[in-house]
Amino acid sequence: MRKDNWTSQEDKILADTILAHIASGSTQLQAFEEVSAKVDRSSAACGFRWNSELRKIYTEEIKKAKTARAESKMKRSNNDYSEQVEQDYEDTFGGLLEKLKSKISLLEKELDRVKNENTRLKITLQDSRPDVVLSEDFKNMIKIIERARSLGVLEKTS
Repeated sequence: MRKDNWTSQEDKILADTILAHIASGSTQLQAFEEVSAKVDRSSAACGFRWNSELRKIYTEEIKKAKTARAESKMKRSNNDYSEQVEQDYEDTFGGLLEKLKSKISLLEKELDRVKNENTRLKITLQDSRPDVVLSEDFKNMIKIIERARSLGVLEKTS
């Protein structure tokens, strides 16, 4: 470990590291440990240098770092809230959506069954009442004859 005077470069490393730790929400003690490895001094020496000399010089930067930390914390809190809202939405409406899809599937099957039954009944009705079919054919033939008369192709016989 070194025992000589601090250089301006070492002071800058110490200040930048501590300000970064403040902004990120980490502790100054962790910053002292990190700086001690970079400048080959003890973490106690780094703490002493920061508290006795540099803290007074960097008061504005400390305020900015604390503000950045608070904003970051607020963003995380807002993100947590947003994630919770999304989860609540999924829990509430996701299950409802699945229930609706299931109900739609059942209704589609029921619709198919009813259509098939309707077709079957129409065929049964036609097979059991041929006079109804003939009656429709007879009506259509009369319409054709009336149209031919109106065009002058046929004359009325009375």
